[in-house]
Amino acid sequence: MKKQTLLGRLLSIYSVFFFVFLYVPVILIVIYSFNANPVNIMIWDGFTLDWYRSIFGAKTSLSDSSSYVDSTDQLLNALVNSLIVATSATLIATLLGTSTAVALARYRFKLQSFYRLLLFVPMLMPDIVLGIALLIFFVWCWFYAR
Repeated sequence: MKKQTLLGRLLSIYSVFFFVFLYVPVILIVIYSFNANPVNIMIWDGFTLDWYRSIFGAKTSLSDSSSYVDSTDQLLNALVNSLIVATSATLIATLLGTSTAVALARYRFKLQSFYRLLLFVPMLMPDIVLGIALLIFFVWCWFYAR
């Protein structure tokens, strides 16, 4: 019985660290989005809502000093594009993932073990290798698309 409780405690500690690792960066981004420093986000200059006001076109102190964004239209277009890409990627990934999972669970076919192995490749491949491969692929696509 003690072995199960020790294992349960270790799993609980691991789970806490896992969620901290996932959510602390997101929380830090939200906190630093209220920073008044327009150049170095890691140096806290004070609390401001100017970044959010500038998205909606309100006059802010950033309007005079910031050369990063030319207009509110750019910010709104970037926001709309990001939401479109995120929604599309989520819908496509959900549909493909769910249909693949249902097919692998319900049906038996010749290359099923190969497809199961193929599903684990992204978890096994280091992110840097994937990033370099995607960079090479997109540069190749850009070069041949011209």
